[in-house]
Order: sequence, then structure tokens, then C-alpha cells
Amino acid sequence: MMKKSIAGLLVVVLLLTVFSSVVLAGTGSGSGTQIRGVPGRNAQLVGNAFTVPAQGAVITKVNCTGNGFWIEGTIRKGFIPAQNAIGFRLPAGRYYVFPNLKPSQTRADVSVSFAW
Repeated sequence: MMKKSIAGLLVVVLLLTVFSSVVLAGTGSGSGTQIRGVPGRNAQLVGNAFTVPAQGAVITKVNCTGNGFWIEGTIRKGFIPAQNAIGFRLPAGRYYVFPNLKPSQTRADVSVSFAW
């Protein structure tokens, strides 16, 4: 009887551990655009803010049409080439991402995916 109780308790603990790790796992993304325009008149930086949860997150995927990108928020960091960002750990916080323009480019876009 005691062995069945211990085995049952171990199963419950194991299930709770698996369930809590699934609940805490997640993904997110952010994107941004830079448009050259005429300096001081209509150049644009457009980005959607994204939030990294308390446990932090790791960048898993980057798509960028520019010459790398930078991330701005709790920390500020640039990545040239953009693929260098894969595996980078972001601390908790609110962020934006923006692409760098190539010399002859008038518009560039970046999207970043992350997981926790």
C-alpha cells in the first residue's frame, strides 16, 4: 500500500512538472521598418513594441532586408549581419527592433522571433 502511494505521488509530481513547463513556455515576435525619406523631413522608423517576460527569452529567428538591425529597450544592441542575433538572450523588458539601411536602400524591414 505504501509503495502505491509513493508511486502515485511521484506520478502527480511528474505531471505537475511537465504541465508547468508547458504553461511557462512561449514564443513571441517583433518587427520594424526604416524608410530613408528626406533627412529631417520624412524619414521614418516604425516598429511594434514587444514584451519579453520575466524569465527572459532567446532570439530564434531573424528575417532582415537591411544591413543588420538593432534592438532597443531594456538593452540596446546591434547585429551585423542580422543572423548573429540568433541565440542571443534578451532580459525581461519592452523592446523595439529596427533595421539598418544599406547605402543605396530606401526601405528595410526586420522581424525577430524569440522563445522562452
